[in-house]
Amino acid sequence: MIFDLPAYDDHRLVAIHRDPHRNLVAIIAIHRSFRGRALGGCRAQAYPSEREALIDVLRLSRGMSYKSAMAGVPCGGAKSVVLMDGTANRRQLFEAMGEVIESYQGRYVTAVDAGLEDADLLAMKSRTPWVLGTDDTAGHNTATGVLIGIRSAVKRKLGKGRLAGVSVAIQGVGRVGSELAKLLAAENARLIVCDVDPARAARCAAQVGAAVIGNDEILDAAADVFAPCALGGVINDDAVARLTTPIVCGAANNQLELPIHGDRLRDKGIFYAPDYVVNSGGLIGGVCELLKHDEAWMKDRLGNIAATLDEIADYASSHRISESAAADRIAEARLVKNEQEG
Repeated sequence: MIFDLPAYDDHRLVAIHRDPHRNLVAIIAIHRSFRGRALGGCRAQAYPSEREALIDVLRLSRGMSYKSAMAGVPCGGAKSVVLMDGTANRRQLFEAMGEVIESYQGRYVTAVDAGLEDADLLAMKSRTPWVLGTDDTAGHNTATGVLIGIRSAVKRKLGKGRLAGVSVAIQGVGRVGSELAKLLAAENARLIVCDVDPARAARCAAQVGAAVIGNDEILDAAADVFAPCALGGVINDDAVARLTTPIVCGAANNQLELPIHGDRLRDKGIFYAPDYVVNSGGLIGGVCELLKHDEAWMKDRLGNIAATLDEIADYASSHRISESAAADRIAEARLVKNEQEG
């Protein structure tokens, strides 16, 4: 039963949508709403089972609520997943998904997420206005936020005010990871990259002058920063045992397999920049588009990422808890305040 799943957190809505004529199976989860809206991307991937998809969307939507609260934007958190099986006509499939999103009439607003292609986004937009951004803008905004997080973490943990010469191991160089690599290279950081697609890793490395390493070796890389930019759950027992980087700061959602892994990073003296804080650039850009704010508003919110990380680090230090636990406490307090405001 859904209420028995550990990932369930008193979600306000969880709905399964099916369109057998266009092979659509999708789940939408709204964790919290704020001022009548909740925002979160649409993820498209094959799942071992519908149960696994449900757990993923529950975790991701909760993360979006925390991300919104920490970014200080006026929306709640939600997420959708489309279960891909390789048999559907993608255009028809995502037109159907657009119609589903339209049925929420702005209560749920979506954007690009893992597995979604530009054509998929356009297909959804053909059916509803409640789809934000493009592949490129979302990737750039997210990478910019992670870059700000890395700068802040490096200054705090390593005492360095510049990234020149700082080594960063990037796991996954897709839309966001490759953009992060470009931004880091522009600041003369030393880069190590890997990807499940070796050709993609090689292309990125050639563009930014990075070293390429195997996926199974990235956790052992000698670097200052480990930047997970692929899928979640990468910080598990094995990763904690192997990591030697003093900083973990990347774009992937739900990087910690379990909350205890944040505590174990702290026990090893590794500074963890909570993912939903540093990867909030895509959300900030989406809200900027939704509410028609200007570029200055977005830059101001992106700049707040560094101050938020300092707040988290100070709270963690004073309460002798991990950065991940500190972030959760602060986010939960903000969510309560948001709900009280309506």
